[in-house]
Amino acid sequence: MDIQKTYNISEFVAALEKQTTNICMFRGEKKDYGETKLVSAMLRSNENKSRFKMRCDYLYRRVFANISENEKEHFLAFAQHHGIPTNLLDATTNPLIALWFACENTDEDGVIYGFEDNYTFVDFTNFINMLGANYIHSNFHGDKIKLQDCFEESLCNSGINMKIEDALKSLFTSTMAQKENICKVLKTGFNDLLLPQGNGFYRKQYAPYNEFISNMAEYVNGLDFVYADDNENEISSCISAYIIDELPKILSDVEADDAHKENFVEYVKSRFFSRLLFIAYCEGGDIMSCLPRILYQPILSFKRAATQHSCFIYQWYDKKTHQTLHPEWEIHVDKSAKNKIRQDLCKFGLNKGTIFGDYDSIADDVIERTM
Repeated sequence: MDIQKTYNISEFVAALEKQTTNICMFRGEKKDYGETKLVSAMLRSNENKSRFKMRCDYLYRRVFANISENEKEHFLAFAQHHGIPTNLLDATTNPLIALWFACENTDEDGVIYGFEDNYTFVDFTNFINMLGANYIHSNFHGDKIKLQDCFEESLCNSGINMKIEDALKSLFTSTMAQKENICKVLKTGFNDLLLPQGNGFYRKQYAPYNEFISNMAEYVNGLDFVYADDNENEISSCISAYIIDELPKILSDVEADDAHKENFVEYVKSRFFSRLLFIAYCEGGDIMSCLPRILYQPILSFKRAATQHSCFIYQWYDKKTHQTLHPEWEIHVDKSAKNKIRQDLCKFGLNKGTIFGDYDSIADDVIERTM
């Protein structure tokens, strides 16, 4: 990836125009953070998960009476905007906003990162909203069937290149990685998948699918291992090959009852991936390798969100690894040009007062202008 450098707004705009990809999201950082670049505040500081939850709970209780229903509904975003370290990474759809943040005055070059939105992010906005006060916890006490449906629909509609092998690895690294548990999941977790309810004829049509599930569970049971994480690559490769090679054969004679019959097998494979990954999520598995980019884009009513054209990259909490994000491009801002660029951005109405919108920020902007 070519890294460009800019010294003024016109060079930055020219660099944007040269991009051939569909860049839809931007993030500005005041310096190159190295290994922790594009890492949310909570993960960058190795924030304790329970402490994060405690802070959000304390803040919620203290501001509850004075915030709107929208702010309560999307409280994770509200907490992020007001300084609580969360697992959300701020982004914007406005490149000049990202440029403003990249020009925060330090003795190092700033960086603007660009992300392609279409087909590279899974929009999990509805799923995250359903989690509500659970934030990033996997223990969900609401309607788990609705949560599962929301999870699977988000994945199936995303258009990302989904790999069953990765979903299997996530399942095998979870707390239920014993062989007997995996066999049970394969039999019970997929029994209702694509099986129409209450119609004997259609149940008969999908009988080969149920036979496939049973055969796959028996196949797993015959593999020689105790804990899947001891040889997860070998096991996941075996099972994924079984799914990829055998599934089309099993379903070749099944009559799809929808308008996308020609895509029926791919649809089933997609649902397989989604169901495996949801089970891994519920069991505490690591799903970051499967979903490297998660978009969280709630409709927010508080002013700062609107003025910053806010959206978020949702970074899954994991104790072992940091989530690595790979932007389509990055542009560096020379440290000597930062002050001048901010002065020029102010002429276009972009300053601390307009970007943050609160009275303190407006007062700070007034002071800066009159010094």
